[in-house]
Amino acid sequence: MLSYFPKTISSIIKKFNKSSIWFKTLSVIVLGLLLTLLLRESPTENFEGSHGKKFVVKKNDELYDAFYSSVYDELHNNPRLSNFQIDQVQRITPAKPGVSEI
Repeated sequence: MLSYFPKTISSIIKKFNKSSIWFKTLSVIVLGLLLTLLLRESPTENFEGSHGKKFVVKKNDELYDAFYSSVYDELHNNPRLSNFQIDQVQRITPAKPGVSEI
């Protein structure tokens, strides 16, 4: 039984060596993808205070709760960012005399 495997492996290697370059290229790509899928680790995230809790997905109207609005306000209601953006718009688009007024 064990003597059968070396002959089989040898015949597979001979067939592979005689195959076209396209088959060899495709075989290497498929083998690489399979190895990547088998050996990769699943991504994990550790959020502070969320140990053992299930991840909750909210959709439609449930999405905009108090937590979302507080985080959104903190990120987007930044006076320094707003002033910077206004300055950049004014710098890039100069006012035309008699047409634009600030």
